[in-house]
Amino acid sequence: MNDNNKVFTSVDIIEIRKNKNLTQLDLASLLGVDKKTILNYENGNHVIPFSQQKLLTMLVAAEKQSNLVLVFKTNVNSFSEVKRITPKLNSSFPDVKWNFDLEDCDRILRFETENDITEEIVLLMEELGFKCEAL
Repeated sequence: MNDNNKVFTSVDIIEIRKNKNLTQLDLASLLGVDKKTILNYENGNHVIPFSQQKLLTMLVAAEKQSNLVLVFKTNVNSFSEVKRITPKLNSSFPDVKWNFDLEDCDRILRFETENDITEEIVLLMEELGFKCEAL
């Protein structure tokens, strides 16, 4: 669904709505239609007009751009320390992308996430015996 010329089907409408945790009424409000129209789109009873197709494309694009990038200064100094931390970070944050930049003077730990998990990251790093400060 990342193609700007995507024609959304009834299945796509349901998937977008569920992925965004929207009710039919919520999606109707975003698209400027009523709930019955969304129901008709989802049941395949109506073709989705171009104006709503365009709005859905923007909604999907916004979803892909909604990730936060959290950046932390740490005292992690070596690859062996990263290897020790990795299993805990992966198990604590399974759906989150993260990486270290040990060449940076601040020994950067960077997370890409949908939610602000700053406090959890700092606490976990401290539990593991490392300093970790949000930048």
